Amino acid sequence: MTVQNSQKKPANVASNSSQPQTRFPKEWQRSLLLILAYGAWSWFFRLLSLTWITHGLRDSQARLQDISETFFINELVFAGFGSIAFILLWRSLSPIRHPSYADFLTSYRIEKGFLPGFKSGAILATTLLVVLAVFGFHQVIGFYLDWEESPSVLLGFLIRSASLISLIYCEEFLFRHRILPSFRLQFGDSMAALLSSILFVGIKNLQFELGLLQSVVLMAVSLHLVRRTFLKGNFANGAGLFAGLLFVIHPLASLPIFGNDYQGLFLIKSQGLEGIEPTASRWISGGAGGPFGSILFLVLLGLITLYLEKPDLFRLPIPKFRTSKT
Repeated sequence: MTVQNSQKKPANVASNSSQPQTRFPKEWQRSLLLILAYGAWSWFFRLLSLTWITHGLRDSQARLQDISETFFINELVFAGFGSIAFILLWRSLSPIRHPSYADFLTSYRIEKGFLPGFKSGAILATTLLVVLAVFGFHQVIGFYLDWEESPSVLLGFLIRSASLISLIYCEEFLFRHRILPSFRLQFGDSMAALLSSILFVGIKNLQFELGLLQSVVLMAVSLHLVRRTFLKGNFANGAGLFAGLLFVIHPLASLPIFGNDYQGLFLIKSQGLEGIEPTASRWISGGAGGPFGSILFLVLLGLITLYLEKPDLFRLPIPKFRTSKT
């Protein structure tokens, strides 16, 4: 009996091995699919926005050029609404598996992460604009607010600012909070930072028409945000830094970002300098693409990264005064 039982065991093993086994994708593969889904959604929402604008301007017999200008003026606003819609749709499709809204937005993340980062980003943008204005690369025209149109101007300012901040916060949640940890476990810190940054720049080129220099700057910004997430342990701090930077540059200072122009509260225009070639001036100040695509911004970003890594280098020694004995 013992021999017969021992001979039946391989048959049972063979029968079990012949059964089909379900293979689930790994965590990093699910993260990659999530980013691909977000890219497809961004492209679809872009077409949906263009269709909505075309339908809205149909009665006014607008030309194709007018429709195109209206779309590109509000392109950033549509991208912000699209990111919020993707988070809501992603959550509603699988409420158990996907993170809760409390994991996405909490008072602790805002107070301890986003707001300090927003302050740092605003200081960085202000420093950049002041340096460019002092050296003559930017011209400060003044404050713009027509009292007759002030309600509509302020409403447009609030809508654009909210959509910009929402776009940055939602994408930082996707890339630094959902994608980066799974890539980090699979590929390590360096490769995870590189892969997530390449995907981030690719999504931005899908959403907007970016040049080579702006793509390079976005790559550097993404690597900095990855490093900041590693050190801070919270994606909200990097989201606040990026949001504060772009908030000062675009809605406040009326300078373009991602190829989008906007009439903000303050009028600051880019200009060339005599004795400097236009190409060199454009690389230093960013030119028509805005200061976000300038070499000077990369230098300031490098200093902030160095401060993040080694803050002791920026601390001045405190002099010790010798007290006389009485």
